[in-house]
Amino acid sequence: MRPVDRAVRALVVAVCALAVLVAAPALARAQFGSGDLSPADDDTAAAKELKMEDGPTDEVVFLRAMADKPTVYVGEQVTVSVYLYFRVKYEMSERHDPKYSDFLRYPLLLDPGATSPVFTTVKGERYGARLVERVALIPLRAGKLSTGPMSARFRGREIGARVEKTSNDVIITVEEPPVEGRPEGFVAGDVGQFGLSATVAPRQVSQGGTVSVTVKIEGTGNIPPAVRLPEHPGLTWLAPLRKDAVTTKGGKIAGSRTLEYLARVQDAGDLDLGSITLPYFDPTTKQYAVAKAELGRVKVDARADAAGDTPNAAPGEAQKDPLASLPGPRTVLAPYAPAVAREVPLVAFIAGLVIPPLLGAGMIAFAFMRRRSNERRATSGADLRDKMKSAWKEAAKADKANDPRTVCAAIERAVHAALEAKTGLKTRAYRMDELPPIVEGAGVEPALAKEAKEVLAQCESLRFMPSVDESSFEGLRARAQALTKKLAA
Repeated sequence: MRPVDRAVRALVVAVCALAVLVAAPALARAQFGSGDLSPADDDTAAAKELKMEDGPTDEVVFLRAMADKPTVYVGEQVTVSVYLYFRVKYEMSERHDPKYSDFLRYPLLLDPGATSPVFTTVKGERYGARLVERVALIPLRAGKLSTGPMSARFRGREIGARVEKTSNDVIITVEEPPVEGRPEGFVAGDVGQFGLSATVAPRQVSQGGTVSVTVKIEGTGNIPPAVRLPEHPGLTWLAPLRKDAVTTKGGKIAGSRTLEYLARVQDAGDLDLGSITLPYFDPTTKQYAVAKAELGRVKVDARADAAGDTPNAAPGEAQKDPLASLPGPRTVLAPYAPAVAREVPLVAFIAGLVIPPLLGAGMIAFAFMRRRSNERRATSGADLRDKMKSAWKEAAKADKANDPRTVCAAIERAVHAALEAKTGLKTRAYRMDELPPIVEGAGVEPALAKEAKEVLAQCESLRFMPSVDESSFEGLRARAQALTKKLAA
């Protein structure tokens, strides 16, 4: 190849490389920047809703929280959504949702990772926006309530490692429903659209019996926890059993709540139970409404043993007076005479103070004396001699069974029993090398003390040997018996 051709080829390669460098930023802008946006990307309703005329375009990822309405009533649903805006590849971790301290929360987004991004613009810069949180909230009080911010950490080539991003805090203005037109019995928070239904069973009961009244509240909004019950002097309502079936449907809180009551009827006759009512506020019409369910009538049969208590009792029948057991009225005015206090004799009072501590002290002293007596009896010469005899019997029994290790253990107990009977000391508490001078100080002859140490040492060594020669412990047994006889003399 000629030098001219090589020069031309090199020039062409350089020009192509320069063109790529110049076009790269333009391509990047076409992907996430401000230029060359297709109308299909920005004309959708979602893109227009998420479009921001002002925003943090210096950030490649950021979080934005939005409420579907700025002002609601106490108990009215408000939906809060959190979007992640991005224009580079990212990985999100360590997510912390808002606290929603003053709200009841119903999640609407069960799988945040399954949502598709919407491409929109922020100050003319192209961003992707992905829904990462959506909840239906029920405010619990009036005022300017804060949802709290959402935070998460991100990482990526153009983001960095574990960079924390925090969303804005959404402030929602919550108002009380209007006082004008408020029906009697309305409870703050009963906001939505509701209907009532009720069933009563049985329709015929005996006097003093109960009927079951099942009330079902259905609708959308903050399902009320209770209803207004009819008041009747012969009717007693017991606490209800509540069953909830509240869920979210189409982004709205909806469902039902069932209240199962027991009503005890006291009066006989044809009883009209009345109706159950539920006053509520409808935020769509901004008006109050009252849901109502008629309970109908119940036939109550009079009991035979309660004929005198019923208003339908025949004339002349004796009626039981509930106040008959009370004392009669006072006929003479007199000063108040307090009841005479019953005095406790001084001797009994002092005895009650002194005797219990004395009894406790006596029991403690008795237990102490009994323990000391047991200790003295355990260390007495007669008891120790019995232990020594028992040890020699056990040694003889083990010898017949050809069990040299048990023989050695029995010899040890016999020697210690003889030493303890001689000295009054617990010789098992001392080491082998310090035993002779201690027992010599307690009255044992030096030769016997030395002999006792040798016998005990030989017993200990034979007990832990793998195999024991019969002649070894035969001589040991005779030697130990002679030693115990000398110590007992």
